[in-house]
Amino acid sequence: MVKDIHKELSLTTIFVTHDMDEALKLRDRICIMKDGKIVQIGSPEEIKNNPENNFVKLFFKKGEVNE
Repeated sequence: MVKDIHKELSLTTIFVTHDMDEALKLRDRICIMKDGKIVQIGSPEEIKNNPENNFVKLFFKKGEVNE
């Protein structure tokens, strides 16, 4: 439903989740945060290919299990 609304209305949407599978399904870009601070922003492909640090690498890998 969120994806349909985004597409139909051409609005920028911000969706907050701790579920990487959900983020990967709804995303154009992903923002990874740790301790309230932005660690990395980018497309899933950018983050996967160039993780900023080990935290991002491990966090992003969690979503690959069910892709």
